[in-house]
Amino acid sequence: MHDKKLSFFYLKYKKIFDRCSVAVIIMSSSLTFIESVSLTLNPVTDENTGARIVSLTFSTLIAIVTAVLKFKNIKEKIESIVKAKEKIHNCQAKLFNFDKELKTTLFMSDSTKEGEECTPISRQQSP
Repeated sequence: MHDKKLSFFYLKYKKIFDRCSVAVIIMSSSLTFIESVSLTLNPVTDENTGARIVSLTFSTLIAIVTAVLKFKNIKEKIESIVKAKEKIHNCQAKLFNFDKELKTTLFMSDSTKEGEECTPISRQQSP
C-alpha cells in the first residue's frame, strides 16, 4: 500500500522535474539561436530591439524555472522517495525470509514429533 503511494509521488515529482528540465533546455537553446541570428543579421547596430526583448524574456524565464526547481527541492524529494522504496523492499524481503525460515523450522519440528507419542508437559520427566 505504501509502495503504491511512494510510486505515485515519485512519478509526480519526476514528471514535474522532467518537464521543467526540458523547458529550460528548450528556452536556453532558443535564447542561443535568437542571439546568434540577431548578431548575424545586425552585427554592428543595436536596432534589433525585438530580439533583445525576446532574449531577455527567455533568460528571465530560465532563471525563474531553475530557481523554483531549487526552492521546491524536487530532485531531493525524488531521491528520498527512491530511498524509502528501497527500504520498504528490503524490509519486505527480510520479512519474507523470516517467514520462510519460521515455517521451515515449524515444519521440521512437527515432522520429528510425528513418530513420538504425545505426552503432556507436566508428565514428562526431566533428565
